[in-house]
Amino acid sequence: MKLGRIGRQVRTLVIGSAQGDQRRNGLWNDRVRAASQLALGNSTGDGRRAGQVAREAVRGAIGALAEIGGEASGIARDAVMGVVQGTSGSSKPATPLIREAVEGAIRGSLEMGVDIQTAGTDAVEGAIEGAVFVGVETDRAVSEASYSAFEAITGVGVDVGSAAKAAIVGVITGVSATGGNVPQAARDTAKLLIDNVSGDSAQLAYVAQSVVEGALEVQNVDHVFTVSYVGRAAEGAIDGAYDVSEEVGDEVRLAIAAMLENPRVHVGPATAPLLQSLAERVAVYHPQGPLAWRIKALWYAGWSLARTGGIDLAASLAFFTLLSFFPLVALVILIFSAFADPETIETELAHVFLFFFPASGDFFNNSVGYLFSSRVAASIVAIVGIVIGANGLFMAANRSVNRIFGTEPRRLVTTTLLQVVLTIGIMLLFLTSIGLTLVFQIALSISSALPLVSWPVNRAVLLVTELISGVLPIFMTMLAFGIVYRALPNTHVPWRDATFGAIIAVVLFEVGKHIFFWFGNITGQQNLIYLPFSSVILLLIWAFIGGIIFLFGASITNEAASNRPKGIEGTREASSPEREDEGRSESFHATRFR
Repeated sequence: MKLGRIGRQVRTLVIGSAQGDQRRNGLWNDRVRAASQLALGNSTGDGRRAGQVAREAVRGAIGALAEIGGEASGIARDAVMGVVQGTSGSSKPATPLIREAVEGAIRGSLEMGVDIQTAGTDAVEGAIEGAVFVGVETDRAVSEASYSAFEAITGVGVDVGSAAKAAIVGVITGVSATGGNVPQAARDTAKLLIDNVSGDSAQLAYVAQSVVEGALEVQNVDHVFTVSYVGRAAEGAIDGAYDVSEEVGDEVRLAIAAMLENPRVHVGPATAPLLQSLAERVAVYHPQGPLAWRIKALWYAGWSLARTGGIDLAASLAFFTLLSFFPLVALVILIFSAFADPETIETELAHVFLFFFPASGDFFNNSVGYLFSSRVAASIVAIVGIVIGANGLFMAANRSVNRIFGTEPRRLVTTTLLQVVLTIGIMLLFLTSIGLTLVFQIALSISSALPLVSWPVNRAVLLVTELISGVLPIFMTMLAFGIVYRALPNTHVPWRDATFGAIIAVVLFEVGKHIFFWFGNITGQQNLIYLPFSSVILLLIWAFIGGIIFLFGASITNEAASNRPKGIEGTREASSPEREDEGRSESFHATRFR
């Protein structure tokens, strides 16, 4: 077959690199890449041009090998890599360039008699390596390279199973070479292929089996099998099948499980038990939507809280909260009255404390006068009370949260250090929230009393000030809850689970606060049972309700970690960031075995 200019150029360079030990050292592969880059020149990323270059580069390199002898292993990879990297001088390669380069390399390999599946795998690998090298996102490079290879291989009459296997193997080896997240790439590729295959459920099941079988062919160089990318490939294929219909998803899931139980790929004796365990997880796997598992977590959180004695735990928290309330008021007044008019501070603090402690107005007003009149006594009460109350509140919260998580509290030294850090941190958060809210409340009072120089501007300032003064305490409360849910349990708690629990707790806190305002107004008007102690009793009831809400948020955090979809790998560790990093480092040395 007659070669064009590009093919002749590559052929000459490859033959020249075959002198001496250069070919054995792999330098001729570098020449293929270099020739492809030179042939592409300063292209602006035209897809057809890239396809022609890749096609001719492959034909020229394979033609040279036919003369000097040797196998054509890796030619398609190096040609595509050179074409894609050749665009780095102008811009990142566009989508058509990646697609056409892969397709051109596959067709050129086919014309020169190279095994089409091998060529497809090499082309995908080279496209991913080249694209990532010049700054293309890995997920984009994976999707474009894998699907274009799948289309090119099936376009020449090869069955869809072989095409899917070539694509997934190329993705795994290509992403491995770039140090990317191989399990995630395997999952995304499997789902992409299933999403774009037309046919009945049997056809989809065949493609899914081929994808997982292709992932089985890729092992670490030390031959230690890891199920991370095999399991994620199966997960992606099953998720894609369930997107079609429930019946198709069930058939694909069972087909993959059957293939894993009796794989056509040879596996060693150490691999077989892992593969059987994976097959069992595949057989019962069913994808969950983001709403489904969250509702389940909320449901189980309520049962878990009741089972662990949430009422008793909340009562303990309520007692220490009430014990800390008066010293906390004293401390806040002593701090902020040094910077502003005491009467203004007293008025605005009443509004702020009502935000956190509804129905505390009478109790606050009766106590604050004494605090302003006895600064020395108040300071002593504040220091002693905060030490006792905060210590008791922390210890109660520590015991309660760890009981909900089913863990033992940390050792005394660790607990003491954690107590100091958390107490100081949350106290600073609380004081910052109160201080900033006071500033905005005072600014709001001043701006509302000023003459309306410009009504739209004045109104906008008022709205922004009101919004900040209302949102800031909510945000600070959520941040404090999230820190506690993350730090207190004597186990690893992901931030996303702690944040989920904190958001739900703050929402319930706000709803419960408004309901309790209404309840406090009614009982305050009647004032029949507790008489002058009604404010204290109402404050204690609210502290108990707040304790229930706080513990419910902790229970949600715990259940979120258990009910969040983990995929087919099925363990909390497998879905953690630490395990993802291990997956990257393990798979970095992946290679193909045929």
